[in-house]
Amino acid sequence: MPPPEPGAPGPFSMGDPGRIRELVTGAGFEEPEIEEIAFALRYADAGDIWDSILDLAGALARVIDGLSEEERGATRDAMIENFGQYRNEDGSYSAPAMSWGVVAR
Repeated sequence: MPPPEPGAPGPFSMGDPGRIRELVTGAGFEEPEIEEIAFALRYADAGDIWDSILDLAGALARVIDGLSEEERGATRDAMIENFGQYRNEDGSYSAPAMSWGVVAR
C-alpha cells in the first residue's frame, strides 16, 4: 500500500503535535497543553501480534484479507520478523509506543 497523504485519516494522522494544535485552535479552543505519553504494546506471542494487527488496522486488514493464503502467510512472517527486536526471552513481545495527551479549554 502507498503511504497515506499527510493529514489523511489513519492511525498516525495525529502524530504531529503541530497538526493537533492546528485542529484544536481551529475548532475555537485556546492553545492546548500537549503531553507525550509513552507506554509499551505487550503481546503474549507472535499469534497475539498478528491478531491485534488484523483487529486494529482497518485498511491494512482489508488488504490482507484479499491476499492468497500464501501471500497472507508471507505477510504475517514479515510482520512478525519486524517485531523480532521486541521479543522477550519468554516469547512475549513488548514494543515501545507513544500517544498524545491533549487538554484545551
